Amino acid sequence: MLNCGIQCIICDYPIHLDTYSGCSHNCSYCFANHKTKGTKPIKPLNNKWAVKRFIEGHRNSETRFCDWAIPIHWGANSDPFQPCEIEYKRSLECLEIFAQTKYPFIISTKNPVLATKEPYLSLLKKCRVVFQVSMACGKHDKIETGAPTYEERLQAASVLSKNVTRVIARVQPFFIEYFQDIINEIPRYAKAGIYGVIVEGYNTREKAKTVDGMEKDGSKYGFPMDTLVPMFLKIKNVCHENNMRFFCGEDEIRWLGDDLTCCGTENLPDFLSNKFNVEHLAHDTENIQPSAAMTAEKTSRPFRSRRQSTEWERHIKDKSFAEMMYEMADDYVEWYQDIRKEMEEKYVQ
Repeated sequence: MLNCGIQCIICDYPIHLDTYSGCSHNCSYCFANHKTKGTKPIKPLNNKWAVKRFIEGHRNSETRFCDWAIPIHWGANSDPFQPCEIEYKRSLECLEIFAQTKYPFIISTKNPVLATKEPYLSLLKKCRVVFQVSMACGKHDKIETGAPTYEERLQAASVLSKNVTRVIARVQPFFIEYFQDIINEIPRYAKAGIYGVIVEGYNTREKAKTVDGMEKDGSKYGFPMDTLVPMFLKIKNVCHENNMRFFCGEDEIRWLGDDLTCCGTENLPDFLSNKFNVEHLAHDTENIQPSAAMTAEKTSRPFRSRRQSTEWERHIKDKSFAEMMYEMADDYVEWYQDIRKEMEEKYVQ
């Protein structure tokens, strides 16, 4: 099943695909398996038919608001190329469909090494794909013990950049202690043919997982904007010096990137994103409007997880996606704009 949850409020590509549940990368900061630190049992998911049906135009209760060929974001909660793929080949099955149909997609992985092997590489050559490699610097190896090393990922990115539509480096999560190491690696990213960098600060709901410099913000701990913005601006400048693009995955400061769509798909004609979300309503100079399907009744299911109550279920039951997005905008837009004004006055010349 292809899912779309509450991330549609701020995400331009909210239609998510996973070919596995669970993960073996054992990242110490993992948000998906935070209680088990990556040891949750891995299960292959049979989603190839869901992919095929979505590409053919079929929609479920969570995706019926989407009436165009929006690219699918693959690898939302579980890495599609983790070692179990060698046995189960569920990602290969989906990749064959993408290669045959030429349907655009974005993939996120910490194991690009497998993607450089056959038959994966030959299939990727036939795809319309923005290939995101989660990689920051060598010091991340000690906190991502089940994944390929940084050097292995960098080498794989170099191979992929010659064979796919575009490669993006995902510095997600960003830890402030590795700031200078990441700065030092950007010229190597460029040499590997990487198009741009997405950066998003580390956050957690668990106090035990916090690191120096983090502060509590509501129910989460994260790095304050006054810490992140100057660092992100420096990373942005170094990216530009190396003829690379910079994208910001941090919700409150998405505008800091070279494009409000942070996945690195800018100027790719087949990658038609959903701009009808809070980020664009707050910051875009264009007149952002919902699609026809978004205005239809009973298309509000993606907002279901916003709150857990019978009253909320009744509230959204018959509403349209557009009605709910405007309702969310009432909560967020002014706040986002105030943060932008404050940060620009302090740090943006």
